[in-house]
Amino acid sequence: ARNSYIFFYSNILDRAMLRQHLLWSLYFFAKDALKTDFRFHRAFLMALSRTFQILKRRASERRARLIGDREVIKTIQSGDALLFLAD
Repeated sequence: ARNSYIFFYSNILDRAMLRQHLLWSLYFFAKDALKTDFRFHRAFLMALSRTFQILKRRASERRARLIGDREVIKTIQSGDALLFLAD
């Protein structure tokens, strides 16, 4: 789970997607706390030390990007990404 957080924060720049991710994380934190299973809490805390460095680096990358995260995901889901591989 720690690597999932790190992967997400390393690769996603879209603010709405980050907000949605954080809201879902809060849901899972609460759900796990009710079950006294702190798996998501531990993973988040383990990733937290790297998260701030990642987000700082990603802020500079946000200015240089050509297309947004949602466009990339739509391209991959539509199969148009295969056209780029064929070239």
